[in-house]
Amino acid sequence: MRTAHIAIVGGGLSGLYAAFLLEQKGIRDYVVLEARHALGGRIASASPSGYRVVGASIAADDIDRFDLGPTWFWPGFQPQLDRLVQDLGLDRFEQFEAGDMVVERSPNSTAADAIDLRDSAWVLREQESGTRGIFEKMVRSLGGDPSGFEIALELPSNEAVRSAVEAGAGATVMSRLVAASSLSAGTLTALRWPLPPRDFLMLRHQQRYVTEAMRVFFEMASE
Repeated sequence: MRTAHIAIVGGGLSGLYAAFLLEQKGIRDYVVLEARHALGGRIASASPSGYRVVGASIAADDIDRFDLGPTWFWPGFQPQLDRLVQDLGLDRFEQFEAGDMVVERSPNSTAADAIDLRDSAWVLREQESGTRGIFEKMVRSLGGDPSGFEIALELPSNEAVRSAVEAGAGATVMSRLVAASSLSAGTLTALRWPLPPRDFLMLRHQQRYVTEAMRVFFEMASE
């Protein structure tokens, strides 16, 4: 039986980074425990049917899959993660959330003027998310019941939702800014359905000192 002085529970990003730091200090008396058959946690890909695709089964030119995560981080509030991203040479880009909302489908799906919302499979964010709320509000405004719609996939990030829809898994509702590059490339098609605007709130503790970084962030977010 193998023994170790240090046990790292979970082979996701945090667990692997903990093992990385131990290796940097020359400590190798540890073990990483992971319940799944692959490391990475939320850093995984899935097929349009929802099954995870891992390891050698992923080909370099395989586009019939989409990424589940990770989703996003705030460099100003997570400086350690920001340094790690830079140290590993990983690409990053700003995630857009504000703006108009659109219903979108794969360009190979039913024409925009012929689709019936109830006949479509839907790829949506998790319950209680803002974009999920927009979808449910739209359905109710059209006299429908959100619980009667087929939810094919429920995913934790806008990027995962967008990739799944591009792969033909169904239709979705998301920010037009998030979908802008895909709409321009023709990998997604916006459907003509009335969508309510999405409101955002900025909250802070009333007794907490407003730093210069916080002030700049508030101003930027208010533009």
